[in-house]
Amino acid sequence: MIGFLVMSFLLVVVSLALIRAPVVRPRQRVPDHGATAANVAVYRSQLAENAAEGDQRSVPTAQRRQAREELEQRLAADLSQERHPGRDEGASDRRGGLIPGLTVDLPLIAVLLYLMLGTPSP
Repeated sequence: MIGFLVMSFLLVVVSLALIRAPVVRPRQRVPDHGATAANVAVYRSQLAENAAEGDQRSVPTAQRRQAREELEQRLAADLSQERHPGRDEGASDRRGGLIPGLTVDLPLIAVLLYLMLGTPSP
């Protein structure tokens, strides 16, 4: 019985050590300049098409101006979303109770399962 308890304790300690490292490590944000550059390139090509249509006079001036304003608004919205995604704000606050919770809950569940399933009836 003592050997089982020692092995159980060691397994819990090893499990918590393996879980703790990725949970406690802060997330590093790597800006994705490739997506931003691609979006800007698409908007530039659309603006160039708009200007070319204006030079050919195939589209009325008011409609061209409205299309240009819409493109500028979409570009501004895309760039502001990329600068302020807000996805990871407070992530460390949400993860703060995970390790203490696992430290208490994991051994408790293991002991309860052992008591229910590990002791066969005679």
